[in-house]
Amino acid sequence: MTATATARPVTAETFAQEVVQRSMEVPVLVDFWADWCGPCKTLSPILDRLAADYAGVLDVVKVNVDEEPMIAQQLGIRSLPTVKLIFQGRIADEFVGAQPEAQIREMLARHLPDAAGAPGAAGADAETAEDRLARLEAAHQAKPEDADTSLELAEVLAMHGDTARASDLLASLPVDAQTKDGAERVRAYVLFADALGDAPERATLEQRLTDNADDHRARQQLAARLFSEGQHEAALEQLLELLARDRSFDEAIARRSLVAAFNILGTGSELTGRYRRRMSSLLL
Repeated sequence: MTATATARPVTAETFAQEVVQRSMEVPVLVDFWADWCGPCKTLSPILDRLAADYAGVLDVVKVNVDEEPMIAQQLGIRSLPTVKLIFQGRIADEFVGAQPEAQIREMLARHLPDAAGAPGAAGADAETAEDRLARLEAAHQAKPEDADTSLELAEVLAMHGDTARASDLLASLPVDAQTKDGAERVRAYVLFADALGDAPERATLEQRLTDNADDHRARQQLAARLFSEGQHEAALEQLLELLARDRSFDEAIARRSLVAAFNILGTGSELTGRYRRRMSSLLL
């Protein structure tokens, strides 16, 4: 079985074979959509292009949640569109909402080592995360006074987990550059990285909350771990719960973490809009 030129539909009868079993060979990108969903229609042609460009290294399929509600329920689909990358039978990455094509390609590049050589990728100005980092490193060395390049490099470093160097770069920028959206995203990545610095494993954190629902540190760390694993909505739920229980805990870390998550997800994300409204209602 090979990827087709467009995202192909799967059903409850074919999901196990075309997604779970197929993901043991190549990653499978699964689009959860519905006819009534406007952002789904925006995303659909992008996913069709990806299916063609990455044929052989990636399968792209789609699930109509109205026709296949059981699949959506089993995978916890609450917003549309939701796209999950399945590999080796597990969720490797995901996003919610109609994301820009370049951002989706960047996500795929983290999981597809051959993505840069996929047909059409170069024509779409796609580059792997590693290529982007190398390009920005070279540009920064050539012109370290370029604030825009330094800020973009800081953001990419933060995304790669090098938050210490990202913070140093950010601190070296002019004041006006430190107020841009990219700077806020760097701070957001740093905040989550700090939360994970001494955090135990997810199972331990979950057990701590089972034993004591008011273990605020465990809840904050669990939210950070969930967010880092791509389970964004579950992370936001934990942060809202922490906000409801103690909004002042650790210098309002729940509110600050929610804002950080919104900065990473982007203002166009459906999750950002929905959870920002819920956060505001709690703070009233």
